Amino acid sequence: MTIVIKLQDGDVLDSLPIEYYKALMRVGARHAIDPQSSVAMERFFVRLISNFTGSVGEFENFINQHIITKFKAVANPPKWMQNPAWPCDKSGEPMVFIGQIILEKNAGIFHDDASFYLFYSFSGETETIIQVL
Repeated sequence: MTIVIKLQDGDVLDSLPIEYYKALMRVGARHAIDPQSSVAMERFFVRLISNFTGSVGEFENFINQHIITKFKAVANPPKWMQNPAWPCDKSGEPMVFIGQIILEKNAGIFHDDASFYLFYSFSGETETIIQVL
């Protein structure tokens, strides 16, 4: 059985056997990466896997190795308060995680605890993601 990868913007880029899709999601979850978190992230993974030929076990190793090499953090990876939302830069590559600032509810800014996640790309782009628990 195969599934069609239908992107959030409506494009259909590829199909993937269900076992491979489950492996992709399993490995992503292990690294707190959601391959479906955004259209850019979906496109990144579709490009990554488009030329892969091999078994499911080899696929898991392939995805795991690419996540390790492509998703960089200055120190520790983000500790997401909600679903993982790692951004990609304009070239479609995952940005580098710089750091996280936790703002507690008692700061009076948000109704609950919040986290700011700062990302950078070598092209000079920056992105801050805010999650409120």
